[in-house]
Amino acid sequence: WVVDARAPAVRAKLALPGSARAVILSGDLAFVAASHAGVCVVDIADPLRPRLRAQISLPGYAWDADVQGQKLFVAAGHEGLLIVDVSRPDQPVLLGSLGLPGVAYSVSVWGEYAFVALGFGGLGVVEVSRPSAPRLAAQLALPGLAFRLRPMEGLLWVAAEWGGVRIFNVDDPLHPKEVGYERIPGGGWVKAAKLGKEHLFLVGTGVHVFRLAAPPQKTTPYVPMENAVFLPPGEVREVALVGDWLYTIDGAGIAVFGLEDPAHPALRAFFPHPVWPGALTLKRAFIHGQHLFILGLGGLFVWSVQDPARPAFVALFPFQEPEAGIDMALAGSHLYIAVSQAILVVNVSTPERPFLVRRVPLQRQAKSLLVAKGHLFVAFMEPWEIGIYLILEAGELQPVGLHRTASYLTSLGVQVGHYLLLGLQGITVWDISEPARPKEVGHFHLTFSPGRMVVHDGVLFVMMVPGVGMFDLSHLPEIRPPWTVASAPGSASAAVVRGEYLYAGFGEGGLAAFRLLRR
Repeated sequence: WVVDARAPAVRAKLALPGSARAVILSGDLAFVAASHAGVCVVDIADPLRPRLRAQISLPGYAWDADVQGQKLFVAAGHEGLLIVDVSRPDQPVLLGSLGLPGVAYSVSVWGEYAFVALGFGGLGVVEVSRPSAPRLAAQLALPGLAFRLRPMEGLLWVAAEWGGVRIFNVDDPLHPKEVGYERIPGGGWVKAAKLGKEHLFLVGTGVHVFRLAAPPQKTTPYVPMENAVFLPPGEVREVALVGDWLYTIDGAGIAVFGLEDPAHPALRAFFPHPVWPGALTLKRAFIHGQHLFILGLGGLFVWSVQDPARPAFVALFPFQEPEAGIDMALAGSHLYIAVSQAILVVNVSTPERPFLVRRVPLQRQAKSLLVAKGHLFVAFMEPWEIGIYLILEAGELQPVGLHRTASYLTSLGVQVGHYLLLGLQGITVWDISEPARPKEVGHFHLTFSPGRMVVHDGVLFVMMVPGVGMFDLSHLPEIRPPWTVASAPGSASAAVVRGEYLYAGFGEGGLAAFRLLRR
């Protein structure tokens, strides 16, 4: 199809064998990757009268192609990379081929190297200085499925479906350096990307348009750059930091990682929880002082982390059946624990000897808790409401407000100054200058349900299905579109930030380490 971009309308059409997968222009010629029909050479000297000049029958399935000089490079699916001499377009000659570890979906040639999108095989770098004998020089694993790549603004952009679009500096072709990353909010698949002067266009199920705060540059990347995924014993439901040590926690126990090399946490030891029937279903965990508090379905575990390399179990506060742990929040020396239809107020001034101060009955089940500005915020289910309680001396709670929410609350989020961020049909911002009378002052719509939230250095990290979303908080109460999403296997359950590294737990998907690079 030939379209006049000034007044979009089909001006000419040429039937070709096969299915057109990509079009590459070179002077008066258009090379069309035509699936099982190979590559078609079309004369477009007169764009309104295109004519088929030659058909190049090739092994495999032509997904994409690129032209450099008089050579045509074809991504041929399971057949790998094919190199064709097109100095005489009417009589093309196959010069060489190379089978590759993956399915060759797309190709882009830079000097003596061809970069090939290899599906689950990631990004392949092929030396093509000798067209008759190409060789695989490097290969880089990527999140998602590498499907389409294109050079834009001196960078290589790789559309990796659910892995988003990955951006590489390839000044050193044998060591591509990832300097940026973007994805469609809600986890949409990216099939192709196009960079405009001030906008980025991602093609998936529709076209998604992003306004660029600044054009991507080789030395001022987006965030983050994925480093590695680690698989500790059990699942990763919670993560916690103690100095130079990282803990991953699940119902089975605590895995301890050393962070001498922050990009590659090293598993040092695993400490199982003491056996206590019904207590091992993990609900929440956090560090306070020199102690780790772990909420299970049947009780509260307390560990001493005075020696971070060897956490020691020191106390268990069991719940009475049929009560079951749901969530917890700390205010001063009191821990507030939501259990079934009550809030337990537990004194933890001496963590080795926690004791019950009072039991506050509730009319229905609480879903989550958050302490902010001397008040306890309690999210209720059916109807969806948030109860607000003033925290008095000795942990006593005085109800001061009850607010109906528009829909199911997925997270009570975090406090940022006098704002409270809620997971409510996206991210809702409350002004809690007067905690008993909160006011909605901002909202950012998301197509997915946000989970746990963490704030670090002016950035909001949101646990969600595609990974960990990152939002700029410098203009609160307005929330800006996400910088990016740190993607890894599974749904993110928890995350912590240390220096320039983000460590996120993905349940059975393990622990992912990301290096955060500021724009």
